[in-house]
Amino acid sequence: MIDDEWLTTDQAAELSGYHPTYLRWLIRQGEIPARKFGPLWQVNRAGLIAFLDAAKQSGDKRRGPKSS
Repeated sequence: MIDDEWLTTDQAAELSGYHPTYLRWLIRQGEIPARKFGPLWQVNRAGLIAFLDAAKQSGDKRRGPKSS
């Protein structure tokens, strides 16, 4: 099930276009659901996609990832 899928911050960075450091900041701010295993963060895929959708719908261009 996709709701239970967990991504490393590197995988989440590839999916989102955000830098892994920024993703870890979002995690610490509680913006995206994640869990920590030792030194590594894992991001919930469904939560990340929901955050990206909300960022896309906001008029604030600073919230979105860099354009390719």
